[in-house]
Amino acid sequence: MMKEEDGLKISLSIPPPERYIQARTLALEKQLAVAELPLQRAELLLELGWELKVGNTQLALSLAEEASMICEQDDSETARYYKAMSSCLMGYCYRYLSDYAAAHAVSEQSLMEFEILNRPDGKAICLTNIGYVCLHLGKFAEANEYFQKALRVHTEMNNKLGIAENLIALGRSLVEEFLQTRDQQILGQATNYLYSAHDYAEQIDSKQTLALVAFVLAETYKVMQNYRKALDYHEEYAHLWEKFLSQESEMRLQLTEDRFVSEREQKDLEIYRLKTIALAEAQEELKLLVEALQQADQRQSELLMQLAEKNAELERMAKEDALTGLCNRRYIDQLLKEAFQEAKSNDGKLTIGILDLDHFKKINDRFSHQIGDEVLRTVAQLMKTRIGREGIVGRYGGEEFVIVFPNASLERAALVADTVRRTVETHDWASIHPELTVTLSIGLCADTTLPSFEKIIAQADEKLYEAKKNGRNQVRY
Repeated sequence: MMKEEDGLKISLSIPPPERYIQARTLALEKQLAVAELPLQRAELLLELGWELKVGNTQLALSLAEEASMICEQDDSETARYYKAMSSCLMGYCYRYLSDYAAAHAVSEQSLMEFEILNRPDGKAICLTNIGYVCLHLGKFAEANEYFQKALRVHTEMNNKLGIAENLIALGRSLVEEFLQTRDQQILGQATNYLYSAHDYAEQIDSKQTLALVAFVLAETYKVMQNYRKALDYHEEYAHLWEKFLSQESEMRLQLTEDRFVSEREQKDLEIYRLKTIALAEAQEELKLLVEALQQADQRQSELLMQLAEKNAELERMAKEDALTGLCNRRYIDQLLKEAFQEAKSNDGKLTIGILDLDHFKKINDRFSHQIGDEVLRTVAQLMKTRIGREGIVGRYGGEEFVIVFPNASLERAALVADTVRRTVETHDWASIHPELTVTLSIGLCADTTLPSFEKIIAQADEKLYEAKKNGRNQVRY
């Protein structure tokens, strides 16, 4: 009679060590920081999500959802593929979180999309995940059916790694089924699958897959009460896994900074020392070492991320007006100086506009300063939207703004400025207060023969005064 503790204890995968996942994560986060194209960002988010799905499942799920939202804005085939892959990653995350209903639903959804896109690689990933969901629920026949479908897809693609992984899944599923049915014939079929998986893993020299096969075979022979073979395969697993760690360290450490070099040397020395002690003691020591490295690297990564966030925040604060989000006066003066020097050096064009809200003091006095602040924020967003790439907008102080039009003629700048004026005038200000109306006046100057950009601003300010004097809500140049 088999004891309860003889039951199968096989994790669904053996993830790479956390230390190297941290290294890969840092590299991807650096790429994300400079990614400009939406689909490029979506691809990096998915790649990072797949790295984190086992160690930080909740974060991986959030990354998949963000990638999916990015792809909603694009109808290209690439965007549809990334969206389907986002759903596929969500399916894995839900499974790791034991939400099997959600895992099955989103995996089926992404499977249909992969079929429409004719992407067999995505289909195989979804089929495998659905198979594991069924296995978790004890639906062995359905699990085997999905694993077989995934195996056929991988075979058609000649993906030997995928073939090996699905053969492992089939073997594991049959052993789990044996624990329920006690059908001895099932175990023979299970070991056949596992030996076939071993052959494919050897062909591609995948130490990680070979280690997983050895581990599952060890647990399978334990179930069969063949403890001699169980021990042999458990020792083979330990040997392969140690070899995999050694090979993986050399590859993944190239993605990190020099600070990991000495740690790798210490790890190699520690592994060499562990070979001289008993297998059980070696495994325990290795576990403690990996945990220490995980904690140290996690703390180091957290500090680096905090420093990067703080630097980005300080840089933003140095350039940005806190109320409107536009360039502040100091930064806009720097841009004005550079644009003026560029125009002078290359005999180019430069138009500068001074913009002021009409009767803004009355708005504050009548409706409150909170309403006034909301008006300033709304005007800032309207200007940014309407000016777009035509120019740069900054807040010069109070209700006064500056618009820089590099390489723009006075006529072109006047046309854009009048568009801004009309946009502000016709905006639905009643959404802020039913009795609120807002207009603005603009003065422009494009005389680059003047000795400094301050003189151009002064001339634009005179045109602004002229606009105010002649009735407001107009552009003068």
